Amino acid sequence: MPQALAEEAISGFTRISNHLDGMRRGGDGREQLVFLRRDDKSSPSVGEAAPTDPHKRIFLSPCFDRSSIIQKALTLIHESSHIALGTEDEHYFGQGYFRYDVIEDAQLMREEIKAHASSLSPSEARKQFLVNADSWAFLAALIGFDVSPEKMLKVADQERLNQ
Repeated sequence: MPQALAEEAISGFTRISNHLDGMRRGGDGREQLVFLRRDDKSSPSVGEAAPTDPHKRIFLSPCFDRSSIIQKALTLIHESSHIALGTEDEHYFGQGYFRYDVIEDAQLMREEIKAHASSLSPSEARKQFLVNADSWAFLAALIGFDVSPEKMLKVADQERLNQ
């Protein structure tokens, strides 16, 4: 990864982390996770956030509760990037990943991202990475896999047992 992009990634993850640090369930309505009821007709598929929300809330559907721990983390990073970085949903990666074989999922995701990026110029790929919410979520996942795949396998094994 080029140094300038690495610095922007570190800065972006710091801002996402700061937003997630401030999140809490309940409280005064600011920076909170809002869990929607099953009968809420306007419920997002899993999560939803808007950078213009003055309360910096993330709305989570009942599907969030049924998601794996990895899917929950990706959702929170994705939605938090909308608030902390003003990202958009330019391109979704890995629909259906992170269900069983975590290492295989990471390899498939790397291939999908590489194929998508190869259709863009380097400057366009960099620009799209910085404004795309899924890029932040999946880069976080890939960093996690690269740091400790054994721990990720333990998480996946536990998730399989819980299903």
